[in-house]
Amino acid sequence: MTENTAESPQLPCIPQIIHFSLPGKPDHDAERRIQKARELHTGWEIRIWRDPLDPELFRLSHLWQTVNSGAQLADLIRIEVVYQSGGFYFDSDFNFHRSLEPLRHNSFVIASCGDGTFLANAFFGATSHHAALEELILDLSRLERLPKEIPPNESTGPYFFAQWLRWRDDVTVIPRELIYPYNWNEAPKAASSAAFATHLWSGSWLKKKQSPSVYQATRANLIRTLDKAADRLLSRYGAKKGAYSMDSDLMVQTAHGHKIVASGSDISITPTLALTGYYERSDELFVKQLVKGGDWCIDVGANIGVFSLLFAACVGPFGRVFAFEPNTAARKYLEKSAVLNWMHDRIRISDLAVGSECGTGPITFSAESLGGATLFAQSPLQSRARRYAGLATETHDVGKTRLDTFFPDWAVFSCVKIDVEGHEPEVLKGCRRLFEEKRINCLIIECLPELGREYFSSLVGELRHIALLGYNTGVASQEGGFIPVPFERLIHSLQPRNWIFIQA
Repeated sequence: MTENTAESPQLPCIPQIIHFSLPGKPDHDAERRIQKARELHTGWEIRIWRDPLDPELFRLSHLWQTVNSGAQLADLIRIEVVYQSGGFYFDSDFNFHRSLEPLRHNSFVIASCGDGTFLANAFFGATSHHAALEELILDLSRLERLPKEIPPNESTGPYFFAQWLRWRDDVTVIPRELIYPYNWNEAPKAASSAAFATHLWSGSWLKKKQSPSVYQATRANLIRTLDKAADRLLSRYGAKKGAYSMDSDLMVQTAHGHKIVASGSDISITPTLALTGYYERSDELFVKQLVKGGDWCIDVGANIGVFSLLFAACVGPFGRVFAFEPNTAARKYLEKSAVLNWMHDRIRISDLAVGSECGTGPITFSAESLGGATLFAQSPLQSRARRYAGLATETHDVGKTRLDTFFPDWAVFSCVKIDVEGHEPEVLKGCRRLFEEKRINCLIIECLPELGREYFSSLVGELRHIALLGYNTGVASQEGGFIPVPFERLIHSLQPRNWIFIQA
């Protein structure tokens, strides 16, 4: 599945049509919400679908008499009306915040909710006669009737959408918070300034309010509780002890349950990972508490994928992780691990380096020290380490990009991790707009004063700008919590090498 980034080929535009499907005459609140949609979309066509509908116009009308609920009937109708004319579909229980125009530059757009494991069909948009909707219609049309024993959310709703759309390259899954800032089992909260709309979870198609299943309601909390208990045990006793061969590739089991392919000859990342199950334990535990299903994350300097795989596990199948790794020696391990963990549906791996400008530039790396690849030319510390260990190095030209221009202007990110061995100031210069527009919720960045005064001065200048935009500064605790540390104290004291900036 390939997202429609600023560097992707231009896709056909979704028509300026918004569809609503209603069980009858809309109530006052629904009318008010639909009117807001009209006001935000001047010149767009608003189509409201409700009984009676002509069955001759619908390929799935033979199933209408077999639906289990009005919601399931709406499931069938929404697929076909968007397929026939294109446009955006919305349930009537959405508050609209801004125009959908930026989303039109996709051929199919949808969002996930819950823990990122399914696609919510309360909202989606597509060009007319889109192949993905054709596939849904063909699968349903082979049925003589809808099965009574299968819940609608599985046979025609979110799980049905997830089953057929998960691996398609022509479907763009946008960050959850742009449409679903909170889930059905969470307390309502204000939408971010980037949100297009907020789903109110009113269940307008239900005859009466249904109680969510105990399993669904407790699943996420139970997983978090078990994770924390496991982390405490691993912290006390260590994830694993022992030795390993340094002359071949390894299969490493992390403390989070992922399997990572690593280089046995690497002396930077592999030893800690192979012997403890962690690489940067505190920050990894912080990520597990911060990142939620359906989020988008960026891993700049992804290396063999410690954080990329952790992000991917947190965001679920319908979140997205954008991993940038120009070092071919490290990237091959990340690519293998993504497939090994069945996470290549959500991890987008790029061979581009990230900086302040687009173009090309040299990268220097050693296959025996995968954590030391750098575009930073003035690093006597790294050069000394390579000489001391007798490591052979290679230098190659790689493509470069800016984060400000790589992504569409509606993209928002739960977490961005940057670890590029001295090139951090250039990465930050190339994504100032993302921070100024508050499209990044949290930044985890490596800060190494020992790389040189000029580097550190430039880095502090960029980070001070971020702090002044309203980000809280601090570090991760041993248990993965956030420890606030004033910015000036971060600069002038011995803090962990990874600093955290999180929206206030």
